[in-house]
Amino acid sequence: MKHILIVIICIFFLPTLVGCIYRPPLKVSISNLIDTPSLYKNKKVEISGYVVRNEYYGEKFVTWQLIMEENGKRIYCYEDGYNRDVITKCVSLAEEAKKNNEKIIVTGRLREGG
Repeated sequence: MKHILIVIICIFFLPTLVGCIYRPPLKVSISNLIDTPSLYKNKKVEISGYVVRNEYYGEKFVTWQLIMEENGKRIYCYEDGYNRDVITKCVSLAEEAKKNNEKIIVTGRLREGG
């Protein structure tokens, strides 16, 4: 009986725990992110906007810099690491969206300083 109780607890507790750890990002506008950054600091957020600047540099260790705009407000995004293939694909997709004047969606964590 004790083992059945433990299994039942695990069945209900583990999905709740995993759901808390892997919760989806907060969907927020660039305007809200800029106007009230303290609400989103160190939280996973999802924003959409138009590409203003899109570039990367580096050989092995690559840094991708992206500036997005929505309603006249801009935000600076970046990604860096040894994942060159992933970053170059993202740069290409962002450049295509910029050329076609289409919005892109970016998910990330708001860090200190914006």
